[in-house]
Amino acid sequence: MAWPLPFDLAGEPAALLAMAKHYGADVVVLDSLKDVAADLSREETGQGLNRAFQGCVADEVDVLALHHQRKAQNGAGKPNRLPMSTVPGGSRPVAGRCSCCGAKPATRLSSSPT
Repeated sequence: MAWPLPFDLAGEPAALLAMAKHYGADVVVLDSLKDVAADLSREETGQGLNRAFQGCVADEVDVLALHHQRKAQNGAGKPNRLPMSTVPGGSRPVAGRCSCCGAKPATRLSSSPT
């Protein structure tokens, strides 16, 4: 399928299932949420994404949505844990998901030989 999506996913939640059916997909992978919906910080955006995901799941189409935690603000450093509060848009985009997981980047190794 061509990228970017021809619709704003939060504004047209039914379009994700329609697209999956059009292509005969039983799994949809979105990389990343910031690229499929405008203004993730708005409550309405998170609700629309949740409706899109739930519509797919109800029709037996799995959704894998990749998302990134917010970057550190004002030198506060990155959190050691990955709370849902670090997700842009708060917990709404992930609230209806069956599973959520987080991954922290590995520590960068020195390039100098030992």
